Amino acid sequence: MSLLNKLKKLGMDTVTSYNESIPARSAAALAYRAVFSLAPLLLIATMVLGIFVGQAAAQEQINSALENVLTEESASMVEDSVQTIFSQTGGAITFTSLIGLAFLAYGASALFKELKIALHSVWGLPPIPKKGLMANILSQVTAVVMVLMIGFFFLLLIVINLAISLLDSYIFYGELGLLQWGSLLGTILVVALLIGFMYRVIPDITLPWSDLWVGALVTTLLMMIGVWGIKLYLTISNVGSAAGTAGALIIMLLGIYYAAQVFLLGASFVAAYAKNFGSEKASQVLTMYDSPAPETDSPEDSESVSRTTA
Repeated sequence: MSLLNKLKKLGMDTVTSYNESIPARSAAALAYRAVFSLAPLLLIATMVLGIFVGQAAAQEQINSALENVLTEESASMVEDSVQTIFSQTGGAITFTSLIGLAFLAYGASALFKELKIALHSVWGLPPIPKKGLMANILSQVTAVVMVLMIGFFFLLLIVINLAISLLDSYIFYGELGLLQWGSLLGTILVVALLIGFMYRVIPDITLPWSDLWVGALVTTLLMMIGVWGIKLYLTISNVGSAAGTAGALIIMLLGIYYAAQVFLLGASFVAAYAKNFGSEKASQVLTMYDSPAPETDSPEDSESVSRTTA
C-alpha cells in the first residue's frame, strides 16, 4: 500500500473510531467531571510545585497557565476557588490539611476515572466487572498519582522557561527573541508529554511511546489552536463580560468540552496510527477489539481489563 493510501486510511480509521465512540456524550461527561475537579486538582498541583519553587511562585505559574487558555473572567473564577481552598488549609502541611488534601485528591481523581471510561470506549476495550477491594485501591492510587504528576509537569515547564530565559539573556543578549518562541515550544512539549502520559497510563493497555508521541503532539496542537481561537472570539465579542459569572462558567465549560473532544479525537488518531504505522504489538493489541466498547454509566462498570505491557 502506498504512503498516500496509508495516510488516507489513517484519516478514515481515525474518523470512524471517533464517530463510533459517541464523542459528544463522553466529552460532556469529561467536562462535567472537570468543572468539579479543576479547583482541587490545581490546588494539589500548586502545593506539589510549591515544594520546589515556593507557594507564591507556584501560584503565579499556574495562574499564568490558566490565563493563557481561558478568558480573564473564567481564569479569575478558577483562581479565586483555588485561593479560597488554599487559604483554608493555610498552606501548611499538618495532619488536618493532609486529611483534607486526601479528600480533594479523591474528588479530583474522578476526572481520571471518567477519562479511563472514555479511552476504553474509543479504543474498544471491553469493560469487565470490578475485581475487588485491591483493584479499586490500585485504580484510586493511579488516579491520585496522575493528579500529583500535573504538579511535576508544571515544574518541568518552569525549568524549561528558566533555561530559555538564561540562554536568551546571557548568551544571545535578547537579540534572537528566544524567550517568546522558546516558551511556546516548551509549553507544546510539556503538554504533549502530559497527554502522552495520560494515553499510556490511564487505559488498561500500555502502548509504547513510539505509538503515542505523534498522536500526543497532534492532539496538543489541535487543542492549543482551538482554545486560542475560542479565546480570541470571546475576547472580541465580549460575551463573557456581558454575562458576568454565569458567562465565565459557560465559557470555561465550552473550552473544557472542546479540549475533551480533541483529547478523544487524539485517542482515535493514536489507535489508527498504531494499526497503520505503529509497532506490531500495539497493532495486535488494538486490533483485538475492532469496534468500540459500549459506554457505561459509572467508573466501576469499566474497571480494569488485564493490563498489557508493550
